[in-house]
Amino acid sequence: MPVNRIKNTISRHDLRPELVKEMQEKEQENCLNAETDIIPYYFYLATAQKDLKLYSSGTQTPSCVFESAYRSKAETSKKRMEEEARNMLYAQKCAYQLIMEGKVPYGSHIKYNGPLDDANSHHRTVGIVMGKLEEIDVPEVQIFPECGVSTGIIYGSHLHVYLNKKISVRSLRSNLWISETLPVTFDEGYQIVSKGIWRKEKEIIQAIDEKLGVQTV
Repeated sequence: MPVNRIKNTISRHDLRPELVKEMQEKEQENCLNAETDIIPYYFYLATAQKDLKLYSSGTQTPSCVFESAYRSKAETSKKRMEEEARNMLYAQKCAYQLIMEGKVPYGSHIKYNGPLDDANSHHRTVGIVMGKLEEIDVPEVQIFPECGVSTGIIYGSHLHVYLNKKISVRSLRSNLWISETLPVTFDEGYQIVSKGIWRKEKEIIQAIDEKLGVQTV
């Protein structure tokens, strides 16, 4: 059951002044941290010009945000390059599957890796947040977990929960990828999402409220 909200929009004036100041300074100094700044930086940018609605209005054509892991944490450079190449190909297959289903796919990792360096924490934060800003009006999210469920996916999904988006877990069709070659099974990924996101919706919203300095529940 969706969490009842007592506030449906957030303005720049709703944000803690300390948060705004911190984001301004980190933006100027190019030192945003992907582990801590994705959510505050998102709201800092999303409220810059107008109020942010907490319910997606929908897009002109059917569309979907898709989340899949990109960055490798392998110990050697060679292994990291191999895993990230695999993960990018997997992400492209996810986008293809959605296109064949008649949906416009949104995935920041297939757009901003290249222009930005994912190994740089500041660049990674900017890329994730740019993607989330593009996705404001997209009401549906599909998580493809078979390359793993990364920190970026979890933080991004916390934001999706806060913005009242519908989240589901998908796998690639067998004609697009042999699942046995991937590090995580669909069932394992489903359990990670269930435990880390669906069972904690109100807790997630309250934690973001506290971070921003607002009350929406």
